[in-house]
Amino acid sequence: MRKSTEENLDTLQKRRILISLTVLMLMFSVLIGRITYLFDTKHRKSEINFKKSINSYKSLYIKRASILDAKGRPLAISIKNYGCGIDPTTTNELDVLIASLSGILNLKKQEISRIKSQASKRRTRFVWVRRSLSETEYKAIVNLDNQGIAIVPSWSRLYPQKNTA
Repeated sequence: MRKSTEENLDTLQKRRILISLTVLMLMFSVLIGRITYLFDTKHRKSEINFKKSINSYKSLYIKRASILDAKGRPLAISIKNYGCGIDPTTTNELDVLIASLSGILNLKKQEISRIKSQASKRRTRFVWVRRSLSETEYKAIVNLDNQGIAIVPSWSRLYPQKNTA
């Protein structure tokens, strides 16, 4: 009689251990699945956010108000400028992209080598090509319609009265 009771307790303990291990493994599986899902989702969202942000710097550059004298003549005004940069990670043909920009912007060899050296760094996502573009350069670059080129709008101050402001 004692043996059957001991055997029942042994089998009961084995079942409890088996059920506990099963529940524990299930919990770990759910945890690992959740971590994998979050990592993958965060990575995709960060890529999407980067692609949105590289082409929309509008929130970073705010137009300042004009300053007028007592007679209404402008002393300081804001003028919209455009800059140009590249994202080396979006293209496999970086040399072709730089060559096309070089043709439009008449870049010197020193500037081209600076751009290539900065673009070849491991985690570089943005390299300035030129911070201020003329209207014709801006239109020509927009007509290239390349994903690797970022047009960055900015505002600069102009003082028409020179030293009076």
